[in-house]
Amino acid sequence: MDGRARLGRLVLHGSIRTADGAAELGGLNQYALPVGGIGAFTPAWGAASRARAACGSDERRADPCTGDTRR
Repeated sequence: MDGRARLGRLVLHGSIRTADGAAELGGLNQYALPVGGIGAFTPAWGAASRARAACGSDERRADPCTGDTRR
């Protein structure tokens, strides 16, 4: 409002439930997910591909993408 930049932190906790049980979410509308993590994307993400969020690893961003994604 006054033209100054501000930094903040927001921590969210959530889970996804399926017929197989519940699992903790690793990200919400997040451009990168932790290895083995589960991310959820809402319409607020827009039309951009979500595939890049499942590429790389926690140690190397250049690691390959996982094929284990669902829509």
